[in-house]
Amino acid sequence: MLDKHYQNELDTAIFETIISKSPGPDGIYGQMISNLGQRGRQRFLDIVNESWRTEQLPRDWRRAIVILLRNPSKEANSPENFRSIALTCIA
Repeated sequence: MLDKHYQNELDTAIFETIISKSPGPDGIYGQMISNLGQRGRQRFLDIVNESWRTEQLPRDWRRAIVILLRNPSKEANSPENFRSIALTCIA
């Protein structure tokens, strides 16, 4: 059986999260997670533990917004001249 995640682990993960990170498809910013009160953190921890226990990720956690950026020194006529950035859910 997999180990359960605990509140102190969640607090550490939240502290280490980049607060100014752009949101993914769920629209949740790092600042929103870091501002959760005790009840919100407990509910979030319950969701994480249920996901861990069932080995299933919520569908939204598997989605990303992909943005293509053209290399400034390259022409826009070839896909190789672009790179991608994936904005994923912060959870």
